[in-house]
Amino acid sequence: MITIAASDRSGPMIDVVAVPEGKVIKNRLHFDLRADGVSTAEELDRLLTLGARRVDVGQPSDVSWVVLADPEGNEFCLLSRPVQELQN
Repeated sequence: MITIAASDRSGPMIDVVAVPEGKVIKNRLHFDLRADGVSTAEELDRLLTLGARRVDVGQPSDVSWVVLADPEGNEFCLLSRPVQELQN
C-alpha cells in the first residue's frame, strides 16, 4: 500500500492498494499528475521507466497533457502546466 498525504499527515490522504483482479471496466477515478521541481519531459521519462506507457483514449494530438496507463492499464494524465495556470 502507498499513502499519498501531506508530510504532517494533515488533510485528506489517498491510499493506493494493489488488488489481485485485473482491470475489466473503465476507471471510476482518474488522476492528473503534474511535475513540480522537474520538467514535464523528465517526469515523463521517469514514469515510463517505472512501467507507464502512452495510451490513446481519443485525445487530440495538440493537447497539453500526456495520457498514460500504469502496468495494470489504469489511465492517468501528466499535465504539462501547473494547476494554477490551468485555472486562469
